[in-house]
Amino acid sequence: DAVDAATRCKRALRTKYSLSLACTLFHDLTADFLYEDIWIRHGSVTLASTLNRSMEEGLGLEKLVKRITIVSLHHSRSTANSGIPSTVLPPGLRSILQICQNVCIIVKPDTGFSIGKPTSLPGDDEDLEGLDFPLLQRIDWTAPYLPSIETTILQEAPSFVCGTSGLRSLYLDGDLFPVPADVHSKVLSLPTLTTLSLRSFITFSTHSLDDPAHVRLEFPSLRHLILSRPEAYHNIFDGPLLPLARQLTTLEFGYDALFLRHDFLYVSLVACSCISDLYLPVFTTSAPR
Repeated sequence: DAVDAATRCKRALRTKYSLSLACTLFHDLTADFLYEDIWIRHGSVTLASTLNRSMEEGLGLEKLVKRITIVSLHHSRSTANSGIPSTVLPPGLRSILQICQNVCIIVKPDTGFSIGKPTSLPGDDEDLEGLDFPLLQRIDWTAPYLPSIETTILQEAPSFVCGTSGLRSLYLDGDLFPVPADVHSKVLSLPTLTTLSLRSFITFSTHSLDDPAHVRLEFPSLRHLILSRPEAYHNIFDGPLLPLARQLTTLEFGYDALFLRHDFLYVSLVACSCISDLYLPVFTTSAPR
């Protein structure tokens, strides 16, 4: 469960932080563990400065980072004509990601609404394109949820989300999450990807709702598919995952009551004929008679 995982990470971080403040000996023993799992949010500029100084002085703190959680910052100013509070990436984010080349897991949880790109707000210049993570194995990336708005331009994911060749697990949550339009020849290749989680029916589409052209997927190692919401099933039924359906061995449905409105179980087993493990949440049960 993603929420439970986030809670456990926060508790572990709080425990390590408390131990480091106990005494000088405990600080020396736990300092390395503090940087193993970092959260980039308020105070990100100070964190970026600390990691830069560590790299310049040869302390090696940036090499200890294995997991990064990116928390978008809220602003009271709403996006023009939307009336919805906007969020931006923390300032200094790109600098931190460039330094931490040993990171294995990157997580961006859902932290609120965001439409378009706010102007004259801190963090506007955080460009995440062109980043490379040679050891990255898992990405949990939540695109902002856009509630009933009129738009034909989709927010694009950073290229490293869909361009890390050694990726094993990819969790894409949130609506309107397209592959970047500059994907070479509209082919997305992740040769080591084994687990994929989807929520939106246009996850692997390009650019706009008016012309949601799908890319061709090359996921030869994919075995485990998680459908967070019913609309994500279109990726199998008439989308880019259809050619890969027969190589799946594990199919998992999210905890969403909308899955009970139709017989997703039958159509899933027909499309994915090699499934050996199936997970379908049971929401209500009655006492046996």
